[in-house]
Amino acid sequence: LQIAPDQYSAIHCRVRHPKATPPRVYVKGKNENYPADKTGLPWESSTRDFAIATATKAVQCARLSMKNNASSEPLYFFSDSNDLVRFMSQEITDPVFIKANLTLIQQNKYDTAAYKEVQSLGGHRLVSRDVTLENAHIDRQKNRDASAYYGTFLDFLLAVHARCVTYGVGYFALFATKLNVGMMIPAGGSTKYDDCPPMVYQEEAWGGREGTKMGRQSH
Repeated sequence: LQIAPDQYSAIHCRVRHPKATPPRVYVKGKNENYPADKTGLPWESSTRDFAIATATKAVQCARLSMKNNASSEPLYFFSDSNDLVRFMSQEITDPVFIKANLTLIQQNKYDTAAYKEVQSLGGHRLVSRDVTLENAHIDRQKNRDASAYYGTFLDFLLAVHARCVTYGVGYFALFATKLNVGMMIPAGGSTKYDDCPPMVYQEEAWGGREGTKMGRQSH
């Protein structure tokens, strides 16, 4: 990954959360008898488009928050959907993948928007860990071998050490920021995070209140 503590920002997209989708929209999981939070988000049709749109907005939010940051610090992207992580940080950033799938990307407005947003990052690399396996949810997907949760804990650890975290619905990334004492803003005001608020809340379609509770910048 080539990232060092406090020298990168992180972006989290909790797309399997029941309230990640608009009100009264129920998303079935990969196993239709259970919700997406328990069996994974189907990577197809409208659920795929919704996830990519959420991620695109999150990346844009992070980019705008760093507009005064002259360095080209990396952006660590993580999500409860391994398919989304793979698409945003590995496929849509790969020239070979783009060339092979250019027509399909141009025909899908969500793919096109994601591609343009990633291209606008300039020197800010969008990186991620290996997401070959599903990102297991600690509360919703219990009784698995300990190794099934290694990736989840790795995401959490990297969020703890990020300089700035952009997040949406859910408290996974928010909890990580609370464990990073360097993100706490002193009463005096100015901090080493002047170029990027320590926590940036990207407001979800359902109208969550995490951002207003924390009193942070919202996009």
